[in-house]
Amino acid sequence: MKPNPVEPSAECLFAWVVGIFEGEGSIYPAKRKRRDPPPGERTHLVIPRAQITSTDRDVLERVRSVLGYGAICRASRRPNQKQAWYWDCTSYRALSAFYERAKPYLCSRRRGRFEFVLNHVAAHKFLKPREPAVAGG
Repeated sequence: MKPNPVEPSAECLFAWVVGIFEGEGSIYPAKRKRRDPPPGERTHLVIPRAQITSTDRDVLERVRSVLGYGAICRASRRPNQKQAWYWDCTSYRALSAFYERAKPYLCSRRRGRFEFVLNHVAAHKFLKPREPAVAGG
């Protein structure tokens, strides 16, 4: 097979990434435990988490190369399953910028999900610690 002599434009590659995300990606609010929170302060951060899962690691490497951020991680699997990988990003700043640029390419359901997650994270940056159980009450 001959290599493609025409290199796609940066915008074309970005649109490709958005298409991969639209079909295989997810975004959701996640909790991350804070390291050594001061006494009485919130113990967990709320962060956005976006992931794309694939059994083709080279696709995820290209996603990371086009975007310039994110990590590629090995997904856990059962003994008879093909090895899967996932691209993972938890940066609010990176995902906000991605969303603003990707909006024209995203379907309404995915746009709504991005808006929900980013707004939720902005409103709930920290989670309150659990109140201790009161005996007899």
